[in-house]
Amino acid sequence: SGDTVFVHSALVSLGSFSGGGFAELTGIFFDEIINIIGQTGTLVVPTFTLSFCDGNIFDQDNTASENMGEFSEYVRMRSNAFRTLHPMQSVAAVGKYAEELSNKDTESAFDIGGPFDFMINLDSKVMLLGASIRYNSCIHYSELHANVPYRYFKNFTGECIVNGQREKKTYKMHVRQLDPKPFFDQTIITNNELMKNYVISNQIGAGRIK
Repeated sequence: SGDTVFVHSALVSLGSFSGGGFAELTGIFFDEIINIIGQTGTLVVPTFTLSFCDGNIFDQDNTASENMGEFSEYVRMRSNAFRTLHPMQSVAAVGKYAEELSNKDTESAFDIGGPFDFMINLDSKVMLLGASIRYNSCIHYSELHANVPYRYFKNFTGECIVNGQREKKTYKMHVRQLDPKPFFDQTIITNNELMKNYVISNQIGAGRIK
C-alpha cells in the first residue's frame, strides 16, 4: 500500500488467458495493482516512442507508445493518466504522484530532476510483468550516471504538441554506440548475490512476475 510501482510488461509471455483476450487481461492486472497500492500509491508505465527521431510530431496526449506492450497503452489511454513530455522516453502514470511526475521535464529522461530520478527518490519498485530484466529501463539511469563508455548523448529536434499547442523542442537520448556493438549480459544482475535479496519472483501462467 502506498508504493510507486513501475511496470514493464510482456503479457504474451504468460500464455493464453482463459477469461478472454489481452484487453480483458490488462484490465484485470490494472485493477489488482491499484487495489493493492491504494489511493496513496502510483502506477507508472513506459510509453517510449522513437518516431520523433524520424521527424514525426510527438503529441503528448495522442502519440501511441511503441513496443511497450498492451498494458502500457492501457494505462496511457486512461482518462486519469498523466504523461511526461519527453518525446522519445516518456512514461505515463496514474495515482498520487502521477501529475507531479508528469511535470519532470528534462533534456534526458534519466537526468537528475527527471522522471526516473523522481521515481528512484520515491524508492519505487519495478514490476516485470512477464518481461525480462533486460527490458527494465531503469538500467539506463544507472548507465548514464556510471558514465558507461558504450553510450553517448545525441540531440533530436522536432515538434511537440502540448495542451493542444505546437512547439519546437530539443531533447536528447543516451544512445548506444553501434561499433563495437555492446552485448547486454543480464546474468551480471540476475546472478548477483546482493540483487537476489531484492527480487521476489512468482510463476503466473507460462511466465513470471518479478
